[in-house]
Amino acid sequence: MRKIILVIYGLSILVLASGCGITKGNGNAAGNNTKNAGYAGNSNSEKLGVYQTVDYPGYKDADELVGSTDLVFSGTVYEKRCELLDDRTDKSGSIPDEEKTLCTVYGVYIDKVYKGDIEKDMVYVSVTGGELEKDNRIYSGETVNLDIDNRYLFFASDYSDYGEEYLKMVNVHQSAYSMDDEGNKKRITAVGNDSGITLSEIFEVIGK
Repeated sequence: MRKIILVIYGLSILVLASGCGITKGNGNAAGNNTKNAGYAGNSNSEKLGVYQTVDYPGYKDADELVGSTDLVFSGTVYEKRCELLDDRTDKSGSIPDEEKTLCTVYGVYIDKVYKGDIEKDMVYVSVTGGELEKDNRIYSGETVNLDIDNRYLFFASDYSDYGEEYLKMVNVHQSAYSMDDEGNKKRITAVGNDSGITLSEIFEVIGK
């Protein structure tokens, strides 16, 4: 089970951070449209930084990764945004923003499902971390950085603590692999990190 640790610290900010905002693609990787959905604030005020670190399970090889994952699918990212989400089982009462989980959410057009049952052509996939400014606080944490209009292989859970509209990536190191450069797939590893598992090893397991 993942464990979230919060580190709160003071920040003197001279320029207002834009945060994650909302970024949407238009089907052309060279022409993305970005809409800033951040929050207004005093650019000269001292802001409180809230940093989240999360412990995730890791997988030793492709067999374990594929075998332990509910959903494996490929798709193209068309939207990216950051949100503070409530992962409590009982959401009957509200909680402060600093007790919520910072997540980066990707909108993905699915082109192929390798494992699991996905009936939609488009899904929202969440992963912890990112950066968001709200109410004089800057929330940040390690995340998976994917590019709009690029195609990836995703590993996700079919159950999300954040609501039925979200799928949840398995971790921040082994949950998304680039599929745009097929010629290099024997040495591609998880986006932004060396996962220890190559894409070619994954497809060998999927093809068994």
